[in-house]
Amino acid sequence: GLVEELAHGSGHAARIPLTGQTDTPMDAFDAIDVFVLASRWEGFGLVLVEAMMAGCRIIATRVSAISEVVRDGIDGHLVAPEDPAALAALMIDQAVAGRRPHHPNTDRVSTFSVERMSTRIRALYDSLLEPNPR
Repeated sequence: GLVEELAHGSGHAARIPLTGQTDTPMDAFDAIDVFVLASRWEGFGLVLVEAMMAGCRIIATRVSAISEVVRDGIDGHLVAPEDPAALAALMIDQAVAGRRPHHPNTDRVSTFSVERMSTRIRALYDSLLEPNPR
């Protein structure tokens, strides 16, 4: 496919493993240096929470709910969508920085735990169901 052609034509094919689909994504996160999510649209971005749980450095586009998950400059780096030059510059910076030990971002991950999210959703529903005083 196209991705394979781009990897082969880059001159760096040996450094670009294309593993395909996996049933063990945490193993894949352990093998990478930087997780990049260059979406034009994204729902919640659960994969970003998973990448944080694995301790990956993150680069993502500032679309939809991504900036609620990844705080720019704190949990990772965000770029404007449709700005391939900015995305490439961040990717190069991270590649030059080299491999670093993975440190799970447990504080941020806990923000999106099932318990905390269900509590927040319940509070939202309760606030919507409260009678509106006039």
